[in-house]
Amino acid sequence: RTYAENKAEFKVFNASEDTRKRLATPGYCVRFSAGYEQQGGPVGIFWGNILPGSSSQKQGADWVSTVYCASSLSQSLGSEDNATWAKKNKDATFAQKQARAAMSVNRIPVSLSYAPGTQLWPILRDFQNILGLAVYGAEVLGTDTAPNGFTYAGGARGALDLFRRMLRAKGLELYTDNSSIFVYRMHANTVTQTAAFLREDTGLLEVRVKVADNLPPKLDRNGHPVPIPTTYEIKSLLHPKVAPNTLVSIESGSINTTVLVDSVEFEGNNYGGAFDLSIE
Repeated sequence: RTYAENKAEFKVFNASEDTRKRLATPGYCVRFSAGYEQQGGPVGIFWGNILPGSSSQKQGADWVSTVYCASSLSQSLGSEDNATWAKKNKDATFAQKQARAAMSVNRIPVSLSYAPGTQLWPILRDFQNILGLAVYGAEVLGTDTAPNGFTYAGGARGALDLFRRMLRAKGLELYTDNSSIFVYRMHANTVTQTAAFLREDTGLLEVRVKVADNLPPKLDRNGHPVPIPTTYEIKSLLHPKVAPNTLVSIESGSINTTVLVDSVEFEGNNYGGAFDLSIE
């Protein structure tokens, strides 16, 4: 339902007794999907693992299961995810941040085997499902295949490095951080990152600017006021490309901009309520 910094909280209504037990079992893998079949759904909105503290309670005539989760990537680190580590180590160098991301990815075990001639996109999609990361630039893969197949067993970092070498032989490059996998063509003049596009005819319901008071004004070391970033609160119909650390382009009235998503809240149920999402 809500996730930011690789954490999520979901509420599941009236699951069977067996499912309620599994939803309260720490370490179980989960994938949450939502949406309507006629609109191309359901679509996956979160992949990860159940955390301690998840439980089910009877509320009136309903059983309500509250499930706390961490994304596949942050769960591999145990109690401290990469976002928490970054807050504690604000002075860390770029190399240190990359080393941290590499360590977390490598602690996720994978076992992969694809036949010769398998297209590259399904392999990349499986990495996305396993790691819980957003994928950008997959369109550059086209219909390219792995002529000799792809086989790997071990840490996910090693599997990604092997896949990256395969892509480099085709003139492509792969970059991975704590939130995304980015594929792009080498030696190109420009690199384009796609964004979800929201306006009234593509599902946008509401957008407003969230005004932040800068009182007393924050000053930098030279005594100059620190600019306060503009924050937008957006409501939209369910959109599979919207997730934390992704880009969203908004077009509504006088607002025409592209923003970075900080947090998302998904709402909807199987009692007839419409699925939608709130973005900040």
